[in-house]
Amino acid sequence: MTPRRRLYIPITRSGSSILASITTQMLQEGSRLRRENRPPSFSSQYPNLCLWAFIFGSFFLFILDILISSTLAMFFGDWWISEQAGWLRIAVYVFIWLVIRGYIDEKEWEYQQEIREHERQSSERMHAVFDAKRRARR
Repeated sequence: MTPRRRLYIPITRSGSSILASITTQMLQEGSRLRRENRPPSFSSQYPNLCLWAFIFGSFFLFILDILISSTLAMFFGDWWISEQAGWLRIAVYVFIWLVIRGYIDEKEWEYQQEIREHERQSSERMHAVFDAKRRARR
């Protein structure tokens, strides 16, 4: 039995094909590095922040509401238990909730800006390396 011979088929590629392959590999490497170097997300650091802010905020507001309403009832009398006062209290709760949401959204926006800046710098570095390699080949 004769041993099997391996066939080495030479692959010929054009210069533009090789350049496209190198470019693709560099872009993939750049995107991998950007993913690895990305700072942790505000949302990933505090994944249930909105939920816990709502739970604790509601509890805190409920206790605060009881303390304030009992104190104000001494001064305002029956008006404090009227329908208008109830709507006023609900409006205050909604306002406080919107302030909390605005703060969280602002932090998330700042994080997105950091990501964009980081990706821009990584892209500039990657293009500088690519240009240097291209100049070195000439």
